[in-house]
Amino acid sequence: ELISTVVTVTWSTPEPSRGYVEYGLTEALGLSTPVSEAATRDHSQLLLGLTADTAYYYRVVAGEGSDAADFD
Repeated sequence: ELISTVVTVTWSTPEPSRGYVEYGLTEALGLSTPVSEAATRDHSQLLLGLTADTAYYYRVVAGEGSDAADFD
């Protein structure tokens, strides 16, 4: 049986922005995807190497440069 350990997180922003996803096994998160290279309104990030049948916490972070705003 093939067990998927990849999740795709997608989100949209009202203005073009760069973004990434922070994630982890606790609310402290601790892991993150690379920041997207291009500013866009429609975003997608892969979370790789996840453990099957395990709950993860995540949050999306998007913004321009170092001025990032959190989106829930």
